[in-house]
Amino acid sequence: MKPTKETKGFTLIEIIVATFILIILTTVSLANFRTGEKNRRLGLSSEGVISSIRLAQNYALSGKQVYQSDCADTAPIAYRVEFSNSAGSYLVYGDNSCGTVLVETYNLVQQTVFNSTSFYVTDLNGNVTTVNNVNLKFTPPFGFMSAATSGGSTATFSKFRNIAITVQQEGDASKTRTVNIDGVSGRIGE
Repeated sequence: MKPTKETKGFTLIEIIVATFILIILTTVSLANFRTGEKNRRLGLSSEGVISSIRLAQNYALSGKQVYQSDCADTAPIAYRVEFSNSAGSYLVYGDNSCGTVLVETYNLVQQTVFNSTSFYVTDLNGNVTTVNNVNLKFTPPFGFMSAATSGGSTATFSKFRNIAITVQQEGDASKTRTVNIDGVSGRIGE
């Protein structure tokens, strides 16, 4: 009788198969992680846009004073949020009888941009216009909302039905989030 030799361990084929399965699982999970990261960036950018608009609206509703070093009159005339699709930032301004004060500057999250096809403004008659700049204005004490398609406090503001601001992944227009501002009900959200 020959003594049998017991071998313990794995064969080379078993190790190669296990390694191959591990590589496939790692590749799939990494691809899902990157997709999730892009979606998270878009979500953060759109939430930032919503927050800045609500901030200006809340300032107008609360009558928050606009302070300037050379002005005694701090009563607000309006709060505005200016968007431009050529910039990666958007600005919140406060207007009083002495002029305009920059209240806050917001930046889009890294690797996200405003959609290059501009912003969509729907007027009260239902006519849709694409523009490169949108200026939202909230007037105290009730926070009346109006919009202009040019910048500055001297722009011509008017009521509107809806404004759509779209944020997209930089270099990939298929991944977007759209913020809608309803000028009739005052609803701001995705």
